[in-house]
Amino acid sequence: MLDLTFLLFLVSGALIGWLAGWILSRIFIGIALNQKRAILSEQLASFVSSKIISPDQMLEKVAKPEHFLKLMPVIEHHIDDFLRNRLKTAIPMIGMLIGERTISQLKTVFMQELEVIFPEVLKKYVTDLAENFDFKAEFRQRLLAIPPATIEAVLYPVGKKLFCIVGIVSGLATGLINLVIYFF
Repeated sequence: MLDLTFLLFLVSGALIGWLAGWILSRIFIGIALNQKRAILSEQLASFVSSKIISPDQMLEKVAKPEHFLKLMPVIEHHIDDFLRNRLKTAIPMIGMLIGERTISQLKTVFMQELEVIFPEVLKKYVTDLAENFDFKAEFRQRLLAIPPATIEAVLYPVGKKLFCIVGIVSGLATGLINLVIYFF
């Protein structure tokens, strides 16, 4: 009989805890989301704009030479197309004067100059973007634009598990305490 009573206290405590966790997760996530949405959006936007995607981090990424080197084949293709086709179409006299060797030399000179100019232009662009673009406000606005139902659909499964686990653990603890009180 002692084993059955012991089991009854633990199982009932765990079930009551799980049920309480399940109910609280439904209530808490919905209410917290609707009432504190602006505050949560503000705090999350501050965190994201300072720790995850900041202008300084963007500038650091743009300044790396390997990013420019990835663009070189595309740039070279466009310069080649410009020198071989579009320049001759735009100024027909040049088409008669330049040959393959001149095109190759011009392309080499342009590519060397772009290796110097392009990183500086990108740094200036990102710097200007960072000065004129409020990342925090943009993140906050985008977070507030997400429908509450979508956010709840994302948060509910995680919150439900968390509340239910906490409920089961607290229910088991309560069941053990009740068991100790009952027998002593």
